[in-house]
Amino acid sequence: MYKYRGKVVGLTLFTTLLLIVLTVLGVARAYWSGSVSVKMDIKIGTWGSRIVKWRVLRHSRPPQHLFSPEADSLEVYCSNLTGRWYMWIAVLIENNGTVPITLYEPTMRVLMTNGSSKLVTIKAYLYHLPIRLDIWNGDVSKLKLPLKGYFKNICIDPGKKALMLINIVFSSDSDIFIKNMFIIIKLNYRPGT
Repeated sequence: MYKYRGKVVGLTLFTTLLLIVLTVLGVARAYWSGSVSVKMDIKIGTWGSRIVKWRVLRHSRPPQHLFSPEADSLEVYCSNLTGRWYMWIAVLIENNGTVPITLYEPTMRVLMTNGSSKLVTIKAYLYHLPIRLDIWNGDVSKLKLPLKGYFKNICIDPGKKALMLINIVFSSDSDIFIKNMFIIIKLNYRPGT
């Protein structure tokens, strides 16, 4: 009989505690008068840029090939270069993503069959559009380059465009003859402003 009475006391104690906990939770829930709200901004999108068009503005010897194999790179192939060769290229860049991007100075590599790539200097100048002159169709022979008002990096909103002027100079005091030179220019951008 003692065994049975202990089980009843234990079961009664457990049931009583359970009822007290449920009552306290119910009262706490009944007195809850505030609301909880969570606010957050989530931006989901794509980012990217592409080269829309390009044009050689000036040169001491024209390139053999100037093409864009991928949407975000430009390749220049030149041959038979001597002394002080130079070229100016205008590149129109578009943000084809859904979020703003910041465009930085492009990554550039020079490959030569002979000579030192250290003799080649490449500089990029970035501009917001619109600019006041027509560099795509007009005569640019008297244009003073680089244009005023350039940036080291710029922010481009989705669907908007920017202009990049690239100056490539091969400079040597000696009579070095470069048979082939291949230059790869890749856009460098990151999402955000």
